[in-house]
Amino acid sequence: MNKNLLWILILIVFLTVGLVTVTANNGPGDPDADGIKNQQENTIWNTNQNDWDTDNDGWSDGMEIAAGRDPLDGYGGDTVDPDLDGFSDAVEDFYGTNINLWDTDNDGYGDAVEIVYGTNPTFNECSGCGGTDADGDRLSDYVEINMLGTSTTDHDTDQDGYGDEVEYAARTNPLDNEDHPNP
Repeated sequence: MNKNLLWILILIVFLTVGLVTVTANNGPGDPDADGIKNQQENTIWNTNQNDWDTDNDGWSDGMEIAAGRDPLDGYGGDTVDPDLDGFSDAVEDFYGTNINLWDTDNDGYGDAVEIVYGTNPTFNECSGCGGTDADGDRLSDYVEINMLGTSTTDHDTDQDGYGDEVEYAARTNPLDNEDHPNP
C-alpha cells in the first residue's frame, strides 16, 4: 500500500470516529492556527503545536492532513510565496491558483482565506461582497470586517510595525502586537 493511500485511510478513520478536527477557527486549543488542536498534534500526528507548518513546506499541518499528506514530510521543499498570500507556489500549484496573485479570482478574499474557509479560490462566488480595500493592506474590507476582525482604516491594526497583510501571510495575529513575524 502506498504511503499517501495509507495516510488517507488513517485520516478517514480518524475523521469518522471524531479523533481529528481540522478547522479554520484556531481558538484556544490551536495557538499556531494550523487547524489541528494541540492535543491531536501531540497524541496523533506528532506535529509541532507551536508551528503551523511543522515540515516547513508551505502547507499548514491541517491542510496536509486534510489533503491526505504527511505533515512531517515536506512537499518538495517549496516555500516560495511571491504573492504573499500565505501559500507557497507548491500549495498554489496543488489548488490551481495563480502564484503571482494573492487573490486569483479577484473577489476580495485572498487565496489562502478561501481555501481555509472552504470556498473556491479560482471562482468568484462573492460578486457583490465588495472588494474595496480602504487601508491598502491587500486584505479586502469585507475580509477584515467579517473574517479577521482587523481595521479597514489602518493597515497595521495592532500597531506592531508589521502590516495586517504581512502578519496574515506569516500566520501571526494582526490583532496582537506581541505576536508578529520573526525579523
